[in-house]
Amino acid sequence: MERLFSEFDMRIEVSVRDRPRTAARMLYVLSCDVAERFRILNRLTAEPAVQYGYAVTGGAEIALLAGFDDDAEAFKFQHDILEPLEDVEMVLALRLMSEVLAGSSSRAMPLIDPKALNAALLRNTAEMDVQELLGWLTHELVSVFGADRSMAGAFGEPGSVKLAHHLWHNFPPYYAPQILKLSEPDRSPGTINSVAQTQRVVYVRDAQESKMFDWAKPLIKRVGYRTVVSFPLKYGDSLVGVATLYFDEIRELDDSYTATVQSFLDQVALRLHLALRT
Repeated sequence: MERLFSEFDMRIEVSVRDRPRTAARMLYVLSCDVAERFRILNRLTAEPAVQYGYAVTGGAEIALLAGFDDDAEAFKFQHDILEPLEDVEMVLALRLMSEVLAGSSSRAMPLIDPKALNAALLRNTAEMDVQELLGWLTHELVSVFGADRSMAGAFGEPGSVKLAHHLWHNFPPYYAPQILKLSEPDRSPGTINSVAQTQRVVYVRDAQESKMFDWAKPLIKRVGYRTVVSFPLKYGDSLVGVATLYFDEIRELDDSYTATVQSFLDQVALRLHLALRT
């Protein structure tokens, strides 16, 4: 080996690719004309967000694995790139939950307190009004699910994207009025507005770096939170509210964690629906 390098001036060039973005990973399955499959595949794999593209058979023709910095970029990619494609049908759009990598901090995953969760599920909230229920919920989101801060809100009317009721827990007094003033639904793609529009869980790994929060970064850095995840509160097909967990350190969330939070919130949503009607 040494002779090859010295006598023949041999060199080895190593190209190291950046680690794929995994804060929001999506698997898209598309159907199209078989004859157009490779043309469309070549077009889509040229997009920076697409990590792998596959020609597939068995009910679809194309599968794409794409990575994004956050859910806002994933929504934009689907809306701006995939949906306008002519003669291409979206079969599936699956969100792959972020991994907890080997060797990462033991605190990367928030811890759920099972005793506190059981107590919260057994709590009689039938006599609570909307504000009392939201206050109780924001406390439980912190004590049960390991968040550093929380927010819970209710929409005034079916189909509304503006909160009629809201409470914030473990935030400084200046935060709520300032963030509400900034977060107008027509111009700020924050997690709460995104949940209102999509009725899906919205996860942002690092709010201080995410483009989703460009409109509020000075305020976010002043408070100091990093990871944000917002959940829909749904009664049937109706969105009645939203709950958000805030973490002061970057947190990775797996399927088990988000499913447990969502299951708890599904029960709270029924109570909130009844409270809004009284």
